[in-house]
Amino acid sequence: MENCWAWVLAASSETNACISSVLTCQAEYGYPFLA
Repeated sequence: MENCWAWVLAASSETNACISSVLTCQAEYGYPFLA
């Protein structure tokens, strides 16, 4: 999960990239990433 968070935080400067990262994390990890 730490890698997932780091990925999202790294992309946070670009909103679309951040959203895409969160959706990918949801798909890969199988849980609501931002519950």
